Amino acid sequence: MGIKMMLLGIAVILAGIALSISNIFAFVGGAAGLLITIAGMLVRGKNTTEK
Repeated sequence: MGIKMMLLGIAVILAGIALSISNIFAFVGGAAGLLITIAGMLVRGKNTTEK
């Protein structure tokens, strides 16, 4: 879960930068990227090693 939390932090920072720009494409892109990242955190990863 550590890597997913780091990616969420990066996505929040980038969304903040995108939302500070007064451009409709930046607003939409920042919001979409943040939603995709949050959805990715909720999905269980299949790259775990099985014992």
